[in-house]
Amino acid sequence: MKLSVFLLLLALQISAKGLSQQIFISVEHAPLSRVLRSVVRQAGVSLIYNEVLLKNTHPVTLHVRKASVRQALDACLKGQPLTYTIEGDHILIQSQAKQSNHSSLQKDTTIIIHGAVTSDQQKPLAGVTILVKGTTNGAISDANGHFTINADPKDTL
Repeated sequence: MKLSVFLLLLALQISAKGLSQQIFISVEHAPLSRVLRSVVRQAGVSLIYNEVLLKNTHPVTLHVRKASVRQALDACLKGQPLTYTIEGDHILIQSQAKQSNHSSLQKDTTIIIHGAVTSDQQKPLAGVTILVKGTTNGAISDANGHFTINADPKDTL
């Protein structure tokens, strides 16, 4: 029992540490996807989004120093037709028109897949885009190569 409590507290501390990272970004007219990948890499969290959503965004000019993950996301999504939700160590990007809690996303998909991307030498690869084949449903691996993506059981990543 003590071990379970310890592991739970450790997991919460690791999750909180990722979201309390200080973010440094300085970009001029950069694609939103590039800025989001930078936040994900620096914070060590996973990003879940639909690629189609990013097609309707405009380039980002952003200069932040020592910002929290929330402050960096607020700044880079300002004026964009998107919003975000943070659940644990996952950031869900969604349309403002479809702003809802995570339940609407789960209605559209059957399972949540957790995985890791590694090199031939079994080293984690950060910033790798993972897509469901034939769709624009995607995720980006975090600093440890981990990702989470929603898909149907018959889908191919």
